[in-house]
Amino acid sequence: MVKENFGKTVFDTSIKKIRGLLEKESKGVFLKDVLHKKEYPIIKTPFIIGRSEDCALTITDDIKVSRIHCVINQRGDKYILEDLGSTNGILLNEHPIKKGLIKHGDVITVGDKLYLFINKQ
Repeated sequence: MVKENFGKTVFDTSIKKIRGLLEKESKGVFLKDVLHKKEYPIIKTPFIIGRSEDCALTITDDIKVSRIHCVINQRGDKYILEDLGSTNGILLNEHPIKKGLIKHGDVITVGDKLYLFINKQ
C-alpha cells in the first residue's frame, strides 16, 4: 500500500486496494488502521475518535484531528458515523459526510488516518 513516486513515499489509498484487506479479518466489530494494520475493537458505543486522551480511539500524531472529532454509535445491528463539529471533517469512502450509516468494508478518513470498518459478527 506504500509506493515510491519520484523518491517520495506515496500511500495507495484506493478503496479497492484497502477493501482487499477484508478477506483476512477476524470476527468482531472494529476499526483497522490501514497503514499500521492495528485493530481498534468497538466493544461499546459511543465510540469517540479524537486527540483527547478520553477518546476510545486517541490520535495524537495528526494535527488535522480535533480533540473530539467524531463518534460511532450503534442502533440495533447498524452503526452510524457522525462528525462532532470537527475543524477538518470526516470522509466516508472518500466522500465528506456529517452523519452516515457505515457498513462492513467502508473506509473512514479522520485527518490523515484511514480506517477500515470491520463488522464480522
